[in-house]
Amino acid sequence: MNSFKLKIDAFCICKSEFYQTFSSISDTLTHEFSKGINTFNCEIDDKYFAISYLLSRYGRTKKGMIVYETPEVYIDGKSSTLEELGEKCCYIDSKYFEFSHRKSTRKLVEKGLSKSGIKMSADEIRDKFMITDFRFERNPGYTGNERFKAMAAVAYAFGKDVFCFPWFSRTRFDGFHRNLSDLMEILESLGKIVILPLGR
Repeated sequence: MNSFKLKIDAFCICKSEFYQTFSSISDTLTHEFSKGINTFNCEIDDKYFAISYLLSRYGRTKKGMIVYETPEVYIDGKSSTLEELGEKCCYIDSKYFEFSHRKSTRKLVEKGLSKSGIKMSADEIRDKFMITDFRFERNPGYTGNERFKAMAAVAYAFGKDVFCFPWFSRTRFDGFHRNLSDLMEILESLGKIVILPLGR
């Protein structure tokens, strides 16, 4: 996937391991996202947290979400649906990470590779995402400050194209040191689309 466009009128309760907020997407703009890091400097209750959350969660649960009219969705210029786009997205947050199930990051990566058919080994992905050896043998939610890299590695193994992040305050983002900024560079080098709502 190279890009997608979205026009939507919606409300949702956005949640992450750090925050929860009520937010809406109620303007008439068409939002376009392309390969690379799509950073949005915004407040926590701005529409960009809602877009990131809704895209990655809508196909899995509609609890706490209201989509008022049929959205306009285009993937690489072709008409699509919110559900189809959602299948290509992953929410990188341990509170809702779809692939946890108490398995280690290695086991989840191996499962993803088996499903997606990507021609890489689990160890190659571990190296690609710069995950410490012993943390790779833990569940993604229990890898300390490397958990975002671990979750992204699993999502990559499953063939996801759009990596949706929760809203981070600038202080919290910087507090993860290179673990988040390195991950942005890795995902960009892999040609992925990243949605990053970030405090001003």
